[in-house]
Amino acid sequence: MSFNTTLLDFSVAPEIITNPVASATLHQQVEEVVGAVVPGLTRLIEDLLPSGGFHMTYTAENETFVTFRGHRSGLVSVQIENYGETFLMENRAVVELEKRIRAKIGAHRGKAILPLKRGRDIDSYFYTSDERLLEYGVLETIFDEVTPYQHVQVVRTRDFGKILVLDGFHNMSEKDFIYTETLMGGENYEGKTALILGGGDGGLLCELLKQNPKFVTMVEIDEVVIRECRKHLRAICGDCLDKFDGDNYKIIVGDAFQYLKDSVQEGRTFDYIFYDLSDVPVSPRHDRDLWNMVKDVLQDSMSLLPAGGKYMSHVMGVNCPEALEEFERLVDELPAKTSRTSSSAYVPSFMETWVFYQVTKC
Repeated sequence: MSFNTTLLDFSVAPEIITNPVASATLHQQVEEVVGAVVPGLTRLIEDLLPSGGFHMTYTAENETFVTFRGHRSGLVSVQIENYGETFLMENRAVVELEKRIRAKIGAHRGKAILPLKRGRDIDSYFYTSDERLLEYGVLETIFDEVTPYQHVQVVRTRDFGKILVLDGFHNMSEKDFIYTETLMGGENYEGKTALILGGGDGGLLCELLKQNPKFVTMVEIDEVVIRECRKHLRAICGDCLDKFDGDNYKIIVGDAFQYLKDSVQEGRTFDYIFYDLSDVPVSPRHDRDLWNMVKDVLQDSMSLLPAGGKYMSHVMGVNCPEALEEFERLVDELPAKTSRTSSSAYVPSFMETWVFYQVTKC
């Protein structure tokens, strides 16, 4: 069973909300239109706010609750929520309801969000790092566990095969090879050394090993991610996660940031360093601690790269230009002399074009 939540919003002239007579008329108009499609609509609470707005709560048949809210800015919202496996209204009925309310109250703008299915055993909604909510055709939840580090899920979808989800954020699907390919930047890795920060899904490691590198070190903090990707996402990782030590690679279960620090102290070098950890924040104003971490990783990585060595990183989607600009600023302010290039690719299950950077130590 689930909650099915329909959201509608409208814009009217502000004086309609702040004028008591006009506001009362608006209440009646919305109530009339909604009551025609929601059986048994009964007003429970009416709050007239000191700011000039209002908030009204209704109950109805079939365990349904409805709220109206008017803000002094002229924004009006309607929320209809019922409990059960069947929607109170089908999608077309919701669209038609939006049209009727918009016409009745004389709104110059209206929008309907089709019913959200909340509380189901199989969750269809996941976040992206650039603050979008995506709905997938999820067929089943294959794995679900909260580890000491994060909430790890593997789900199977109609469109993208299996998807790795971390803390509710979409991470990687079986149809996202273009992500790994673009992160690798078209380089020739034969005979080279590489360090992967994160990368627990094994996709990057798998593709690097196909090019006969000298040695690849991967550092992933959450062994559960490795274990479940090895079990359920072999289309991504192949057999490279079957053992932690190979002829030319090693998987370390540990803190990638600490490994970087230790590597600087011990004088290690790598031809390539891949950042395959958390995405950067959506703008310079968000999560300065994470931005500071990105800065520290960049600086430590430059200490581990020889001249001509490269730092390869995914960053963010094209719809977050401030984040991309902030990353470029951090690179340009590095003490080491560098040059940078970028590339982008449409990642199927992200439903967006993602941006990647290649930073070369001069």
